[in-house]
Amino acid sequence: MESDADMDAMVKDVVTASERHDFPMYVETHRATVTQDIRRTVDLVERIPDVRFNGDFSH
Repeated sequence: MESDADMDAMVKDVVTASERHDFPMYVETHRATVTQDIRRTVDLVERIPDVRFNGDFSH
């Protein structure tokens, strides 16, 4: 399981790349350790409010 610092670094990279290339990029919620539970996900959004998620609701 990633630390909060590792999570933040990965998510900031996604947000930065999305902005730099003007291309939508999302963090996947399905089976991801970064978004493994709601508390961890909410805390992440509070730290990095520009993050966007892709949810897999197919099942």
